[in-house]
Amino acid sequence: MKLSQYNFIYTNVLKNSNVSVIYNARTGALAVLTPQNYSQLKNLEEHNLPITDKNFEKQLLQCGYLLPKDFDELQQIKYDMLQNRFNPVYMDLTIAPTLACNFRCIYCFEKGQRRSQTMSEQTIQKIISFVRAQANHLEELSITWYGGEPLLALPQLESISKQLWDLCDEFHINYSSSIITNGYLLDVNTANILKNNHVDEIQITIDGPKPIHDKRRPLANDGGTFDTIMEHLLQIKGILPVNIRINTDYENREQINDVMDFFRKNGLMEDITVYLGLVTPSNGQYEGSKCMTDKAYSKFNLRFMQDNDIPLMYLYPAPKNNYCTADHVNSWVIDPHGDMYKCWIDIGIPKRRAASLKTEEQPVNLPLRNHYMLYDPTEDTRCKNCKHLPLCMGGCPHNRMENLNICVQYKYNLDEYLMECTKILLKN
Repeated sequence: MKLSQYNFIYTNVLKNSNVSVIYNARTGALAVLTPQNYSQLKNLEEHNLPITDKNFEKQLLQCGYLLPKDFDELQQIKYDMLQNRFNPVYMDLTIAPTLACNFRCIYCFEKGQRRSQTMSEQTIQKIISFVRAQANHLEELSITWYGGEPLLALPQLESISKQLWDLCDEFHINYSSSIITNGYLLDVNTANILKNNHVDEIQITIDGPKPIHDKRRPLANDGGTFDTIMEHLLQIKGILPVNIRINTDYENREQINDVMDFFRKNGLMEDITVYLGLVTPSNGQYEGSKCMTDKAYSKFNLRFMQDNDIPLMYLYPAPKNNYCTADHVNSWVIDPHGDMYKCWIDIGIPKRRAASLKTEEQPVNLPLRNHYMLYDPTEDTRCKNCKHLPLCMGGCPHNRMENLNICVQYKYNLDEYLMECTKILLKN
């Protein structure tokens, strides 16, 4: 037997306790060790002495902390990555029925890509045909409504939703969908329309209290947006789950807890889930000096969750087999023209178009598609020997292309996240 190279062991970390904590990044297993457990584990590691407690040994094997000597973990990670990356039974489509937007957010990576056109009936039918062509082998279809502001094209959203729902019902495919909206048009009537069209959850971005939010996320005519969004949040309570994302940088981080106070005072915390998002200078549309470093953001994010009693289990460091939709074979971002992209940030940029529903031959940009799909972190000297590899699988593909940081936040303070998760589990 041998110990996994992805074990993290922490001693003397829990107050008033003599137990240790062990975590494995490849399997995601988390456990506490008694002093006797820990002693046997150290004897194996340092002196190659076998585990004498057979039940303990069985648990170590089950969780992936202990392995047969001939087991190659890096090869297993590669196998799982390839199996997941090229699995055809799951399809994930991000559909932007329009790139038009009623906001002018200061950090928007789509600046210069805005167009007023909404998706035509011809393009809608090409989306339906695209899905139908693969329906016989699909088990799951996941849709994310995107933009621009997707609620500016609500009739197109309804039309596509109905047809995809009927198709999935015909072929017995599990269907789910969510929407990313700025919330300005999301009144109670619109929320009910979304629910009736099988939208499962909503994401809205709020960047702080009213003065901060209105400065960072104004209307196209420079009007404020905070009050209208808050009014809508109160109207739609209980209709659909709402996730609130707070895009965070050095400019607004000191005011973020103020908006949390607003949510609490207005009785919204029971109906929303709040999390932070890191603002990045994507596509060169925002000043990099205003953006937090990944290390600073990681520590800030943990403190934010602790200060606001947000369950740390939302950020449990779970292993992944691929990073995102960009490196999954059956995941696409589709713009109103029927052009297809691998990454959300690429939408509307002609040179980043990977394929198109308008052409019979797909893809139209093999080098770009291959850049996203064929990168292998298990062969990358920066990643293959990193103990955090299973948590990020090489990091954000778009960031890698832009020569930005690719490491996930857990690299900087994994121990702090794990200790908080351990306390929660033990308490429960």
